[in-house]
This record gives sequence, C-alpha cells and structure tokens, in this order.
Amino acid sequence: DDGDSGGATPSASLPPGIPGDNGSVGDEAGDRKAVQDEEIQTTQSRNDDGASSEDKNDNGTPPSSQTPPAPPPPPPLRELVLDDREPHMVKYDVSRRERTKLDTHTDKSEWTFLVSLSQGCGRDYEGGGTYFEALDATVHLQEGLALLFPGRLRHRGQKIGG
Repeated sequence: DDGDSGGATPSASLPPGIPGDNGSVGDEAGDRKAVQDEEIQTTQSRNDDGASSEDKNDNGTPPSSQTPPAPPPPPPLRELVLDDREPHMVKYDVSRRERTKLDTHTDKSEWTFLVSLSQGCGRDYEGGGTYFEALDATVHLQEGLALLFPGRLRHRGQKIGG
C-alpha cells in the first residue's frame, strides 16, 4: 500500500473480496462486519410483507387497511333456570270484583316472566297493566306476549274494571 487512496472508496465499506478503485481488496473481517450491520438494519426496517416500519400504523397494520378496533367480547352466558316448584299465577276477575289489582311488591325470584292470557286493552277489561316504580310507567301486554324483568324490580298490577 503506497498510502495514496486516490479517491478510492474506503475498504471498510466494500463487501469481502471486492477490490476498490485502487485495486486493493478490503479487509475481510471489517467488510463482513459492515455487511452484517447493513443486513441487520435492513431486516429491522422491513418486515415480511416488504413494507418498511415507516409504512405501518402504531398497531402494525398498513394505513390502507385501517379498521376500527374490535369490540370487547360479550360477557359469558349464564344458564337461566326456570323453577317450576312455585309457579305463581294471578287471575284478575272483574265479574266478582275480588282480585282487580296487585299491590306494589318485589318477587322472590331472580327473574319474573309475565305472560298475558287475555285480550285486555278494552276488550276483556279496562285499565290493567304492570306498573314499574323505577320507570314510573305502566306496560300493557297484548294476549300471548311476555315480559321478562328482574324479580327485585318493584312493580304492581294496575287496577282493572269492566
């Protein structure tokens, strides 16, 4: 080596065994290290789909495929057990004027399931319905429809008339 680089590319940046402009061959160990460093940088900045890390969103998806995050999974389902040991049926009777309403109460069940077995709405009787304190509202069911609500919810059977 005569010390004159003559504008040649430094040998440390040359791949192993490739001569520089001045005909000298680069240092093999230094050249291997430079190539390995370059491969590591390339691997870190590119991923499997060939997109650079700058081409990705914070969540790692390409910008063109931005989708809103998935909603959280629903809570696990619980088994609803129907207890037939103590069914409770309330029959309102306008003809005898005995049972025309049901006072405000809560039920001892986890859930209350009401099914209307009459026409109501002025056909079989006037008034009626189930009043809920928390809603300050009365729900009127048509024949054959059902209403399911927590048994601890305070409610009453509104007065019926003929």
